[in-house]
Amino acid sequence: MSRRAPVWIGLALAALAMRCYKLGSQSLWSDEGVTVHMVARPLGELFSQVGSDVHPLLYYSLLHFWARLSLSEFWLRLPSALASWATILVVVALIRRVSGQRVGLWTLALLSFSQFHILYAQEARAHAMLGLVASLSWALLWLWKEEHRGLPVRLAWLGLALAMPHIHYLGFLVLGSQNLLMLLHPRYSRGRIPWLGWQLAALGAQLPWMLWVLPRQVGFARAAGYVSSPMSLESWFRSLYDWLFSHDFQRPGYDLLSFAPGAWGLCLVALALALLGTPRSPAAAWLWCWWLAPVAQTLALNALGIDLSGSKYFLYATVPLFVLLASGLDRLARWRSPWGASLAGVLMLGWLAANLTSWRNYHFHPAFGNQNWRLAGQFLRGNAAPDDLIIVQPLMMNAVLLYYLGPFPNFVGVNDPAQLQPPLQPQRYGRIWVCSVPSYQQPPVSNVLPGWVRQGQWPTQKHFPAQNLVIELFTPPGAP
Repeated sequence: MSRRAPVWIGLALAALAMRCYKLGSQSLWSDEGVTVHMVARPLGELFSQVGSDVHPLLYYSLLHFWARLSLSEFWLRLPSALASWATILVVVALIRRVSGQRVGLWTLALLSFSQFHILYAQEARAHAMLGLVASLSWALLWLWKEEHRGLPVRLAWLGLALAMPHIHYLGFLVLGSQNLLMLLHPRYSRGRIPWLGWQLAALGAQLPWMLWVLPRQVGFARAAGYVSSPMSLESWFRSLYDWLFSHDFQRPGYDLLSFAPGAWGLCLVALALALLGTPRSPAAAWLWCWWLAPVAQTLALNALGIDLSGSKYFLYATVPLFVLLASGLDRLARWRSPWGASLAGVLMLGWLAANLTSWRNYHFHPAFGNQNWRLAGQFLRGNAAPDDLIIVQPLMMNAVLLYYLGPFPNFVGVNDPAQLQPPLQPQRYGRIWVCSVPSYQQPPVSNVLPGWVRQGQWPTQKHFPAQNLVIELFTPPGAP
């Protein structure tokens, strides 16, 4: 056994432990509520929902069978945690072959404690699974093109190429990045014709489904508001910041505490840029394309009005960023100057400290931070009467509240308060409970509801006002 074997094993186990730590302790948030809503359906009904959700159905279908054992928060999130851990093992195994054990060890250390990766390893969504399949796809492509493996490797790559877009539509960006590398890098000029043949096979298998689902997805995305203006420099700085440290952005401005980790991140990026090695290295070309090609494609889509600007959409593409950082740290540690190893160690410790302090800001999404739908569901289950009306805003929060509340006879979800006009009549109900998210960018129901139920005659009470989740109770005269 190698002298470093205990270090390898210890880091790998630490990575798994970090991803499973308090896996079920947090309340589900809105997107995870959608996951529960989808996977709890019968399989035939689930397939009928193609185009009614912004994500494809392979992840939901796999989780449908997994969820037959349990619908607990821990069990629903466990596949993401295992997928994130498996991604680390795949990437480190590849980097050990390509760049050596030292770079592999640095990569293992960085990915094990990356708060950004841990964050989405603990979310019941498809991002971690896409990260695993994308990493496997790049690893198989390396074995195919650089180690000249045979037909089984190529068929395995083709299988993953067919599966990725059904896990998440961003799988198309992974395939686009690989095509950019194969078609533009002169190293692979002799194999372009066979490569195009494999791409035609993948495209031909996907084309009927793409032509059917694309119009539905575009319509759904526009109806749901998944459009944006072109990204600003600040947005990209925040994305880079988030990839490296996943710190909270709820505080206004960049105070010293929030900017310091970003400074560490910029130092590490500059270090990787300066010390990675010659750009002619095949591994360097692969890593840069793996990381930056999806960013370039996303900028192009964003300019067309398709919003893919969230940091989480780049989870699958941040793995090579950490490999680049590992390469820079390793080169610095092997520098002839005695200060090289010390400086590499200081940078690593600073990065690690910044990531560990991110735990105090632990949440799933800045726009929905501090929500405790579990507490809200328990509160309403204990206080709402069967003849009461519960209104949820925005509509996408329906599923997560019902997960904790259970079946309720009078339950309405809305985005726009105008949807509360008749046939809904408040006189038919005992009391009216309004659950809303203050950060949601729509006129709040509570602004319209008092006039709708004769303002001044229905006293109002608020619960959980300190959270980004407010429950307001409108009580008619004479009600308890």
